[in-house]
Amino acid sequence: YMKSERIGYVEPKSAEECVELVAKSKEGATTKTVKMEMLLVQLEREMGSSEVKESKKGRARREKKWTSKYNALARYKEKYGDCVVLHSHSPALAKWVSEQREAEKKKLLSDEHVQQLEMLGFEWDHDEYLTMA
Repeated sequence: YMKSERIGYVEPKSAEECVELVAKSKEGATTKTVKMEMLLVQLEREMGSSEVKESKKGRARREKKWTSKYNALARYKEKYGDCVVLHSHSPALAKWVSEQREAEKKKLLSDEHVQQLEMLGFEWDHDEYLTMA
């Protein structure tokens, strides 16, 4: 069940409805609290646990890729002294850094990833950093 501000507790009837409620909760529109575990439970009901496990594997792959790029950024900072990756030095890493900024603007980056990047000295506002340099 999910708690909705307007109608109390609701039970999504499909994975699509569950995803919609999650999206609305992120916008603060209709749901007050939404647990991602409920999405997994609903997906397990509809698709079977083997497909949900595959989804968990996909998340693990994405996390491994993120960690690899993060480590590359840490090496870049060691070498150049900052996290402002120049496209001419590493196009792939520069693209990833840009994607992290965009993900943070859209509130799609996990708190853990935000913390890790901030501990590294990540510059969230690239344009502001360049005018100060």
